[in-house]
Amino acid sequence: MKKYISKLICAVLSLGLTLFAATQAKADVIDWFDVNGISYEIATDYAGAMVTSVYGTHSSEITIPERVTNPHTGNSYTVTRIGWAAFGSDIDWDVDFIFIPKTIVFFDEFFMSYGVNVKALNVDPENPNYASTDGVLMNKDKSLLIRYPRIKPGSTYEIPSTVKTLGELCFVWCDLLTEIYVPDTVTNIEFSAFGGCVNLTTVRLSAGLKKVPGQTFFRCTGLKKVIVPEGIKGIESAAFASCEELKTLELPASIETIDEDALADCGLEGVYFHGNAPAAENAFGEGEYMTQATVYYLEGTTGWGDTFCGRPTAVWNPSEKPTVHFDPPTIVDGKLVFNITCPAGTTLESSTDLKTWTPVAVEGNVYTVDTTVGKHTYYRIKAE
Repeated sequence: MKKYISKLICAVLSLGLTLFAATQAKADVIDWFDVNGISYEIATDYAGAMVTSVYGTHSSEITIPERVTNPHTGNSYTVTRIGWAAFGSDIDWDVDFIFIPKTIVFFDEFFMSYGVNVKALNVDPENPNYASTDGVLMNKDKSLLIRYPRIKPGSTYEIPSTVKTLGELCFVWCDLLTEIYVPDTVTNIEFSAFGGCVNLTTVRLSAGLKKVPGQTFFRCTGLKKVIVPEGIKGIESAAFASCEELKTLELPASIETIDEDALADCGLEGVYFHGNAPAAENAFGEGEYMTQATVYYLEGTTGWGDTFCGRPTAVWNPSEKPTVHFDPPTIVDGKLVFNITCPAGTTLESSTDLKTWTPVAVEGNVYTVDTTVGKHTYYRIKAE
């Protein structure tokens, strides 16, 4: 059995964080009680009350109060913390939003179990520590993306340019997402940020990253395209493990290291290197979990042999890239009109929402495009 199979992420994705319970340091609890389907705990090592569980039947909205009173003792507390798995499996989750009050100063990093269906995490604008942008939970200056709601409407997401770090499990099991764009402002991705996003097909990584961290795309079974920019130097263990639909991967010349099992148990048929052979050992896994890829390298690069980490190698001779010619545009009756000449064997398609694509009428290989000035229209060239 491969080492990465026994990694902690397996517990996270399949058991809803259950195994993390053993690692939580238990404070000296001095009081606990339930009010309106929410459990609270009072302990000696922090001020105020901590939400430990939301359970039972709730409306489509859940509001965490600023203060709560123990119905048995009459003691009143400020609600300051959201505890481990507070938003867990004790409720039939199908919630439009959870409201976080201004009094919250701490979220446990595993405050929400992987299977919680919520559309938005909304934070009181007066909260001094946390914020939300379009329902996505972040720290106050929005440099850390903490959690993307699992069933937030929409299939594409462009991470805001304020974000520098993607937190642990921040997109875990967000299976409505198909495309994610990571801006170059992101310089750090924490543990399994995209783990289990089974319908994610396309990701563009940040050029600000120095590595693709361990288990970043673990079990992203629908992933087909990853753009790895120049500047990224390493790929850590199980970063692309179990990506069944990922058939090809192009790696920049800056890659220096690939850790054990980084590309194991996935659908790769070809890995294309722009640079010299990186330092690596068992990058494709072993035995029945070894990825059956061919490794391609450019003529003139060094360090390559007949095999690389147990997989055969071959010289890569990329054909000259086809060119696209744009004629200068003109404005006619409020429309921007221009011609696009595409390479043979391709078609031009247009879209207004990046979801539905329509072929553009063609004469020869020249397309005449017109779009209303001020209106967003997207075009793509597709190989036939």
